[in-house]
Amino acid sequence: MKAIVLLILLATPLYGVMGPNLSESEGEMQAPMLERALTALTPQHVLHLPIREPKARYLVRVDRDGTVADYVCLEASHPELLRRGAARIERAVFKPATMNGEPIVADTVAIVHFTDPTEQYTVVQSGLEHIESMLYEMRPGDRDAPGFRESGPNELDAPLELVDRKDQYKPVDDEGEPVLGKAVISGYVDHEGRVRMVRVHSSEGHEAVEAAALQSFLGWRFEPPKRDGDPTVVPVRMPFVYR
Repeated sequence: MKAIVLLILLATPLYGVMGPNLSESEGEMQAPMLERALTALTPQHVLHLPIREPKARYLVRVDRDGTVADYVCLEASHPELLRRGAARIERAVFKPATMNGEPIVADTVAIVHFTDPTEQYTVVQSGLEHIESMLYEMRPGDRDAPGFRESGPNELDAPLELVDRKDQYKPVDDEGEPVLGKAVISGYVDHEGRVRMVRVHSSEGHEAVEAAALQSFLGWRFEPPKRDGDPTVVPVRMPFVYR
């Protein structure tokens, strides 16, 4: 049995949850909710840049116990906010989504707001930070525009390049026999080249095929995508065919 794969880049964002679209599901659904607002300190070498209300927006998968199962940053005021934003998202606690009163896995959007630590102490700007500030000021465009954002396939500096495919899984039934079929998996390639927020976009309905395709895609690594030389994130769709 051979798995055939073909990468498809999408020009539109991918939202939703693993499994059926909740908006189309029968029953009463309650979306996940944050227990408290998400804040983090603005990195010192970003403070001097002309950014008003720095923030980062994430697509987050919330597990049944309210913890974060996966996430991807879709937009941030500056790329330097990504590390601290990710650390805050990983510690976030949600009230999980429910369907007819039962907790379920669901996706939601969460925003990390960054605060100014100079309200508590004085920051001395280094020579390197001063140079960075000057270069940032020289960049064209609206200073309030996101410094990091999602890109479409035609906006990348180069096509996505696959560099590693670890832990490829093959679908088998309960008796260990190979299962044939096809599943299309959607997700994102983040700014570090990792596959994030995978879900079944479509399939022929065999759970073993879906599970193998999901786990296989998560093991892939790409060259970090760039847009105009800056890091970015790109939505992708991947068909897996098992013959």
